[in-house]
Amino acid sequence: MLPNTKPAQEALGCAMMDAGAAEKVLALQLDDFEGIDREVFSAMKTLHSSGQPITLVTLGMMLEQHTDYLIAISGVVTTAFVDHHIKAIKERAKRRRIRAAATELYNAASDNLKSLEEITAEFSSRIDGLAEVEGGTVSAQDAVIALVNELDTKDEKKSLTGVPLLDQSLGGMSGGRLYVIGARPATGKTALAISAAVSTAPYGRVLFCSYEMQPSEIMGRILARLSRVNSQDISYKTLTDAQRVKLVQHYGQAGSLPIRFGVNCSTPERVRAEALRIKDLRLVVIDYLQLMTSGKRAESRRVEVGQISRALKQLSIELNVPVLALSQLNRVSEGSASRVPTMSEMRESGDIEQDADAIVLMYQLPDKDGAFVDTCEAQGYKPIRILLDKNRQGKSGVAIDTAFDGASMTFISKSAVMEAQK
Repeated sequence: MLPNTKPAQEALGCAMMDAGAAEKVLALQLDDFEGIDREVFSAMKTLHSSGQPITLVTLGMMLEQHTDYLIAISGVVTTAFVDHHIKAIKERAKRRRIRAAATELYNAASDNLKSLEEITAEFSSRIDGLAEVEGGTVSAQDAVIALVNELDTKDEKKSLTGVPLLDQSLGGMSGGRLYVIGARPATGKTALAISAAVSTAPYGRVLFCSYEMQPSEIMGRILARLSRVNSQDISYKTLTDAQRVKLVQHYGQAGSLPIRFGVNCSTPERVRAEALRIKDLRLVVIDYLQLMTSGKRAESRRVEVGQISRALKQLSIELNVPVLALSQLNRVSEGSASRVPTMSEMRESGDIEQDADAIVLMYQLPDKDGAFVDTCEAQGYKPIRILLDKNRQGKSGVAIDTAFDGASMTFISKSAVMEAQK
């Protein structure tokens, strides 16, 4: 046995040495492991299902980036304690699930918009749901102890969208919750995601995973927001000397933002792997959900999108951070730019409606909507309604009218626009 090794490492080392030990270890679940150990276990499962031997060589071919780690854990010299290691792995996994549940319970108790009856029912339901699938149970006492610990250590800082009325309606974005923004193209959903990233950055780090834009393109939009230099001029590289000067003045501010851009996060598992590497993570942004793959077999794309949404929800719980996922709408919504969308129109929606804790829909207000629309058009803004269509933690159906300034990637409140017009 190697010094300073963890039960997961020792169990995985045993699995590489002995087929009998491997059968026992592979009976565990993927969620029983974390970090690199989770990747190694997943690779072992893949080898086993394909009938290949689990050895240092076969694993090394699949996990070249972790060769040194594999060599280290293969140094386990006995399989006699594999049952003990498995028991320890299960216990640690149970504790992680209790901590996640405790966070959800704390969030429920902190929601002033919920009645005491609703909170009590949620406590009872969540504690009952802590029964261990593998056998045995988690006691209510253990859950309460974990909750008390969370109450004593909880950081009250919340992640923000940067739209004050939306943040007020949501109570900020809280850990353990999945937030979905659904909109048609060119409606400002990516700009809202960028607003959330920049607004949250003062409180912690942000992981921004985009499947449409390179990090430099996203940074161009962030710089447009910070400097008020036209984003189109940045994108088209048609900057004037004066605009270049303004950009240079904001390079330091933009470069110091604690935002990491995921460049190889095509699956929830890869998003998770990147997120685990980031300390003090405050927010995960997915732009956008339908461009991801689940990394698993699925009978249809709809089912696969459902797998993705559930994985993102579980990720938010495991890491205790909010996950903000953008979603495209079906073509049925594209007949009119001002047509009011519905949650059911999210493309390949799968279980998004069920998994999401809050769903925000964005659409352009019609020309007939009066003075606000006319004022927006006169100033070169798009009149955008932000509709909080689902909100598990508060009031739903809240409509927030804003003026979207595509040049600066910002949302201006209706009251501010109308006041400036006077």
